[in-house]
Amino acid sequence: MRRCALLAVGDELLDGRVTDTNSEFISSRLLPLGWRVILRAAVGDEIGIISETVSLALKVSDLIVVTGGLGPTQDDLTREAVASALGRALERDPAIEESLRSFFSSMGREMSPSNARQADRVRGAEWLHARLGTAPGQWIEESGRVIVLLPGVPREMQDMLEKDVIPRLRGRYPGVETASAVLLVAARPESEVGERVYEALGDVEGLKVSYRALTGQVEVRLEGDEPELVEEGRRRVREALGEWVVAEGEESLEGNLGDELRKRGLTLAVAESCTGGMIGERITRVPGSSDYFRGGVVAYSYRAKEALLGVDAGLLREKGAVNEEV
Repeated sequence: MRRCALLAVGDELLDGRVTDTNSEFISSRLLPLGWRVILRAAVGDEIGIISETVSLALKVSDLIVVTGGLGPTQDDLTREAVASALGRALERDPAIEESLRSFFSSMGREMSPSNARQADRVRGAEWLHARLGTAPGQWIEESGRVIVLLPGVPREMQDMLEKDVIPRLRGRYPGVETASAVLLVAARPESEVGERVYEALGDVEGLKVSYRALTGQVEVRLEGDEPELVEEGRRRVREALGEWVVAEGEESLEGNLGDELRKRGLTLAVAESCTGGMIGERITRVPGSSDYFRGGVVAYSYRAKEALLGVDAGLLREKGAVNEEV
């Protein structure tokens, strides 16, 4: 697999004001194309730091995607920093500057002089035109590597990635797309899941296996260059884990539960204690869950368990609240 680095630029990503959701989105879109993200970094609004990080990423990656820092204000420094890292000049594009003026004019506003900075292009770069905002992106090639500059606003970034960047990557790097399979396992510890998967895939080569511990679930992910190999691995893991596999691919436990209830014409109500309403919340995440979910009771105290759920007071005193009989 080819190697990729993701750099998110902005002080707001470092001081807790904003969470970097862009890198997660980009990772999910690049993986099926055969790109392995080996570096993710959040970088502050300093030319030197951004430039040094880009230089480092160039040493270890074939593709560097930089998000943020393409706006019109003085703290938007990605263009200058990347130009510095590559030893190239910035050049103002009169056509892009004019298109920015036209954009503001169409809204009955005069363009601020600072917006002209968004028409500055790293020498040799190709424009990725903005459709949802004023920040165009840039596609830069350097010694066989590609650097992509994208806006930091998630909606604008996603549009540019899907419509411009991914088609270009497919054209430049054909035939490197990878296959993957995801299985969600419930009610088993990660260590046991790992042991069973290891035994099931012991003689299979060419598969990358990774695990992610979730609340009450373990995600098992298989990746490989050959779809047939990944499917064989998926079949073996499914067989090894049996009924503990509660979802695959884009499915979810709560979504599959709802589908099964609909098929059987059943409804569901829940009584919760220590989970404090979390089960009901999970169930109602699914659109249309009102078709089968009737409601729930959170009975946390002993008194609530006795009054609302009819739990025997003597059993509570004898066994305690965290007990299968109770």
